[in-house]
Amino acid sequence: MGRREDLIALTGLYIDEGKNCRVTPLSAKKACSENLINETGYFFSPSYPGNPPDDTFCKWHITVQKNHIIRLEFQEFLLTNHPTCERCFLQIFDGRDLSATAIGKFCGDMHPPVVISSSSHFTIVFRCVEGLRMTRFKAFYHSIRTQYWEGSSCSLHRECPSSCKCEEFGEVYDKRILIIGEKLLAIPSNLPPNTGAVVFRQNRILQLHEKEFSDLTILEHIDLSFNNLLHLDEECFHNVSSVTTLRLNSNFLRILPIGVFSELPNLKVLDLGSNLLSSMRSGVFDALSNLNVLGLRANQLTNLQYGVFGNKSNMTHLYLQENKLTALPNGLFKDLSKLEVLNLSSNELKTVTKETLQGLSALKYLYLDNNRLANVPTDAFSELTSLKYLKLDHFILCCYAEKSVEGVTCDSPADEFSSCDDLMKNKTLQICIWILGILAFLGNLLVITWRIIDKEENRVHSFLLTNLAVADMFMGVYLLTIAIVDARWQGEYFKHDTKWRAGIGCQVIGVLSMLSSEVSVLILTVITIDRFVCIIFPFKFKRLTYKSAVFTCAVVWILGVVISVIPIIGIDYFYDKSGDFGFYSHSAVCLPLQLSVGTPAGWEYSASFFIGLNFVSFTFILVAYILMFWTVKRSARAVRSTSMNKESAMAKRLVFIVMTDFCCWMPIIIISILSLTGNFFDPHKIALVWIAVFVLPLNSSLNPILYTFSTERAKRSLARKRKNVTGMVMKSLNSRAGDQSMDYLRTNAENTLVSIAESSPRPVKKIVEKQEQQSKQVKTKLKLIEVVDIFQEDTTGKRSTGYVTAWCEEEGVLGMVLLKYFGKEMKEDWTREVDVVQGLSGNEDPQDNLLHYRWHSKASEQSIEHGKKKIHGIRGSSWLICYDFESSSTLGDFLSEKGIVIDLDAVCAVVCDVITAIEHLLDHGIAHNNITTGNILIRQCPRVPPIKAVLGGFSQASKANDAGAFTNSAADEQSCHSHDIKQFGHLLATLLGHCHGSSEYVKLREIMNLCFEDTEEKRPTARYIREVLEETWRAEGVWDT
Repeated sequence: MGRREDLIALTGLYIDEGKNCRVTPLSAKKACSENLINETGYFFSPSYPGNPPDDTFCKWHITVQKNHIIRLEFQEFLLTNHPTCERCFLQIFDGRDLSATAIGKFCGDMHPPVVISSSSHFTIVFRCVEGLRMTRFKAFYHSIRTQYWEGSSCSLHRECPSSCKCEEFGEVYDKRILIIGEKLLAIPSNLPPNTGAVVFRQNRILQLHEKEFSDLTILEHIDLSFNNLLHLDEECFHNVSSVTTLRLNSNFLRILPIGVFSELPNLKVLDLGSNLLSSMRSGVFDALSNLNVLGLRANQLTNLQYGVFGNKSNMTHLYLQENKLTALPNGLFKDLSKLEVLNLSSNELKTVTKETLQGLSALKYLYLDNNRLANVPTDAFSELTSLKYLKLDHFILCCYAEKSVEGVTCDSPADEFSSCDDLMKNKTLQICIWILGILAFLGNLLVITWRIIDKEENRVHSFLLTNLAVADMFMGVYLLTIAIVDARWQGEYFKHDTKWRAGIGCQVIGVLSMLSSEVSVLILTVITIDRFVCIIFPFKFKRLTYKSAVFTCAVVWILGVVISVIPIIGIDYFYDKSGDFGFYSHSAVCLPLQLSVGTPAGWEYSASFFIGLNFVSFTFILVAYILMFWTVKRSARAVRSTSMNKESAMAKRLVFIVMTDFCCWMPIIIISILSLTGNFFDPHKIALVWIAVFVLPLNSSLNPILYTFSTERAKRSLARKRKNVTGMVMKSLNSRAGDQSMDYLRTNAENTLVSIAESSPRPVKKIVEKQEQQSKQVKTKLKLIEVVDIFQEDTTGKRSTGYVTAWCEEEGVLGMVLLKYFGKEMKEDWTREVDVVQGLSGNEDPQDNLLHYRWHSKASEQSIEHGKKKIHGIRGSSWLICYDFESSSTLGDFLSEKGIVIDLDAVCAVVCDVITAIEHLLDHGIAHNNITTGNILIRQCPRVPPIKAVLGGFSQASKANDAGAFTNSAADEQSCHSHDIKQFGHLLATLLGHCHGSSEYVKLREIMNLCFEDTEEKRPTARYIREVLEETWRAEGVWDT
């Protein structure tokens, strides 16, 4: 019959008040537990499509004919989500009853996979503790003859093993099958015999039993990475001698049976990285004579037995980074005659000798960074005749390598002061340090001698300046010592670096430099207090007496000695992790200044004095002299007393001393603060070198001229002595006249009044308060997991800002999120970022190449539970932004971890994702402004290549306002967009730098060059770049639609 639209009449209806009405029909209970014996059929959750009643328990038994199996498929599935499926779940058993093997326990809104029974029986259990909103499922089953199932071919893409996908590959005459597993708990037992590749990564397989793959005679590739493997049977890989690639990385393996790889003679690539292996016994790799690549990175290896790499003459790549190796047996690598790449970075190695690296004649790339190498013999690298690249932590070790191996490129953090040949590698500074050292030492020595011989009326003033000269003279001793040591070891400094920095000489002059600096600052503070009381309060307070001046200076010197000596008395806090270099040994010039990014041992101690104490002192000095000048100027017209005139003259003379110190110290303080907060960009550390060696001691060299030799008293004294000498030569009787002349000069000087120019008023900046960003009203339950080290440019130098992962329960749905938290003082940064990312959240179809914003609020508005380890950065006053969790690995991590050349497909995949994200941002009037490898997350996705790039890190992003101008007033829309394109060009250059030169990269290099056009108008748009990149990717034959 044809389908028509008709009316249905219902009669006999009546209304009841509800006392006799059943919420759940009786038929629902009857259908809850059934024995299903038909060859095909459906079964549903109770009250489907409604919600099941409270405390539901149902059980279905499916039985089909013998020699048949059951295929079960869920067409609708919606249960309450929970990490352990406690509240509402459906469980499937492969057999007659609940004692059979459990296939799985399912909940949430993800459909369970298609399930195939191993017999003619299935048992399904549904349990729900309470009737919840939107809870239901619908399942369909049908029987399949066993003969048909066994004869079916995965190469036809039909009836793959449960939870698998099958694809053909290879030539027409040699078809093979690629099997990709999903949500597997064990290796399927019915894999097609013509399987060529098994990719069961990211499943939940716990162990491999014996002969798991024994029927797959042409199997070449096995990928079991990112599973839960705990144990490998010794015979699990028997009868699969055709395998060439085996990936077992990112599992939980602790021990490898000796014979587990004994029947894999053709294996070329073996990846065991990111497991829990603690030792590697000899013999475990003996059968792998054709092995080329072995990955043992990111394990817990503390010991490698001698002979473990025996009979591996074909191995070319060995990765041992990120372990806990403290020592390597001599001759460990002697059989690796073809090894080209050896990565030993991020271990705890203390030494490497020539015997350790014996036999590595073909080695080209060696990574030894992030270790504790200290005592390395000078000939350690002498037998590495083919070495092209070496990475180390210290430039001194690079000096050994460069002297031993001709043409090697050694990569190590550049030392700001020294080179292999010189303690002071900058020739200009070599000259400056001699000049400043001589001026500081001899000049201050002359001042001390002068003030001892030529007595001054103001004993307190003279005594304070004498102590200042002594402190500055110590700086001259320090500078001359550095200059002499540099000259002594010129041409061969690298041989003496370790001995010098760890020796007593460096410690002593380091103490002298800090003693000189801090005592000088404190005495200047005392001088300022004395002048301040004399001029501002001449009649209210008792002036500093000679006795009190002696006591004060004694306290200053004792305090300076204590401050300087504490770091060398053996406290562990002041020593680095190796214990060899202390507080004054971070650099060859033995200065503890914190002028570069990083946190060496004792940096808090250094910052507390060089930044904290000095800043407080000079702030007081500045304010005090402003008040003194103002008082002198105001009093100059009304009071012309001799006392006031004398005090004013002293103040004018001392201001030059103080301002010289101020101009020398304030750059140090400012740069130190910027360095600690990560906001000072000095990659070659040029500023550090000049400030430490030139600016810091400059005031010690100039002070003798400023506070002694340029004074009126010094000039008068020199004139008097010159006249006395002249009189003695002429043998005249004009001594009385000379005395009268001197009295006149003295009196005339006392009546001189200092005039001080009135400083102009400083403009007052208007502060415009920005409106508070309205929080998106959302209530969640958060359970914090851990701090994640991503988007470092967002958080570097901002201690109250960071990222954490958390479980987030929102409206009954539990999921993992990424939280960015801001301290209460960072509200302006929070508001600006929310304004940017919130503008992207209104899209119905969010861009999957951008970190997806969920909500924002104050931390106190959410229910937050800390894990075992409390995260101190998040407080009730913090501000939060919630994003979807994508990954904890950045593109920078990806490039550094691989350590190998990436192919064109991977480059195209990443840059296409990134330019798509940039285009989406620009379409919404947003400029990212910080397109770097550190702000791009890399996650896995189901495509070839299986990676997806997600752009995040929005702290520097700017958004156009209603008038079309960006919130960053320094840039308009075109320049901001053009800046993103230029940064994209730098990103593309970085990726191409990891690729070998080839004609297929020419198009990408052309795009990169376009991004670097000088004028913004010539640079291409994001859309144009995306279209060209997509066309380039299509042309290579691998295109992700």
